Amino acid sequence: MEKQTSPRSVPLPRALLRITGFLLVLALLLAAASFLVFPKNNGPTGGNPEYEARGFYGEAENSLDAMFIGNSNVYSSISPMELWHTYGYAAYTCGEVAQTIVKSEQLLDGILTCQAPQIILFETSVLFQPTDTVHTVSETLQQYVPILRYHNRWKYLKGQDWALKYQFKWKNTYKGYHYSGKVDPGENKEILTPSDRTADISPLVCAYMETFIETCRENNIRLVLITNPAVDWNTEKHNATAAFAEANGLEFLDLNGCIGDIGLDWTTDTRDKGYHLNYNGAKKVTDYLGQYIKKNHPLPDRRGNPDYASWENDWKAYSEALQKKAANSSGT
Repeated sequence: MEKQTSPRSVPLPRALLRITGFLLVLALLLAAASFLVFPKNNGPTGGNPEYEARGFYGEAENSLDAMFIGNSNVYSSISPMELWHTYGYAAYTCGEVAQTIVKSEQLLDGILTCQAPQIILFETSVLFQPTDTVHTVSETLQQYVPILRYHNRWKYLKGQDWALKYQFKWKNTYKGYHYSGKVDPGENKEILTPSDRTADISPLVCAYMETFIETCRENNIRLVLITNPAVDWNTEKHNATAAFAEANGLEFLDLNGCIGDIGLDWTTDTRDKGYHLNYNGAKKVTDYLGQYIKKNHPLPDRRGNPDYASWENDWKAYSEALQKKAANSSGT
């Protein structure tokens, strides 16, 4: 009968050394892969699907006075070029599809690397975007380990990716606005119907939002909460946002309560039955916000300033592009 032998044991210090070495090699590989796949420019060829929200990197350093942050309600409703033409405000719209509070905070961090806005207007639909712990941890890890977010980019790597040269100089003529000339009528009805009920803002969202608020205060940025017109908003969400704003000493402007003053018509000013505005509606909302900013948070009128000469060129290009889109009549 053969004698059984016990598995050879590895001394604990040596085992820990092996594990540490493995983790170190893994970390180095992840770091190298992350540097390789991370977008090397902020434009359409960089690899970020939400590149329009990052055109602020291409603007002159510290040249933007106002920033709008939020989801598709922001980029459908606010056109900074219209603000420029009418009020001379240098603004940018940082909107992403289904933007979460984690991505909002990441955008704010990016903005502060190259811009020093006087005011940020934060679209409050983000507060009710579904956000759980797992999703939050995932989005946070993706920020620090980019290979997790851009793992599919290996298929499209170019020479500049291997050279590890970053060229964040792309400028967006629309300044983050997404044009749509499509008209898909909605129904003119009261959105903020009377109710004492209050929607829930999750503790996780509140925690991130408090960090967002503190970052703005540390950088002397005025933060205003805004809600752009949309038929999927309601009084319960309004009440919750109003309570949050009051508890944190913030200003809150719900444009769903100003539909008449804005002159918004849901039969002509929406591209999808009231969930998002088209260009007709965006012009009205943008002008209303311009008046609001001028009255409550005056910003410099940069028109005629030689440092902003490129904005006049952008306005010309923007106007010509819109004329061509209008001529096609179908819109996008």
